[in-house]
Amino acid sequence: MVFYFMGKKSSERFALVETVSGYAWTFWIVAFFIFMIVPEYWFFAVMLAGGAILAKVTAKMSLVGTMRGGENDV
Repeated sequence: MVFYFMGKKSSERFALVETVSGYAWTFWIVAFFIFMIVPEYWFFAVMLAGGAILAKVTAKMSLVGTMRGGENDV
């Protein structure tokens, strides 16, 4: 939470991608706790973790794609 409020006023180009990556990390942790504390909701926890990892990987791949020097439409 501290890092979120420290970087909230940032005007970087990739702020939205970094925000999605941060929320994905949070969802993954929540899914882990659901899986450990309430095991009867294991399927929901696995789907939440899988969606979070998919969002995180997508965000990282978009950053790698822009580093390679593609078209810059932002």
